[in-house]
Amino acid sequence: MPMTPTPSNPADQSDDPFALFGARTVAYIKPVIENGRRVMSIHSADGTPLGTMDNRETAIVACLREDLEPMSVH
Repeated sequence: MPMTPTPSNPADQSDDPFALFGARTVAYIKPVIENGRRVMSIHSADGTPLGTMDNRETAIVACLREDLEPMSVH
């Protein structure tokens, strides 16, 4: 499996490698309104939607099951 790029200084990286930073190891969780109800949306580091869960705790468990480090977005 290819290694995820690890920028030593993000300002020195082009947009493409920086977009991949954490793409296979990190998932971002944020609250969104979907069909009139508040759910937790899970996205990969590059912004790709991975799914939604009813609550934050379930979203965290889903990330951990997929070997992703959950991060909250406020």
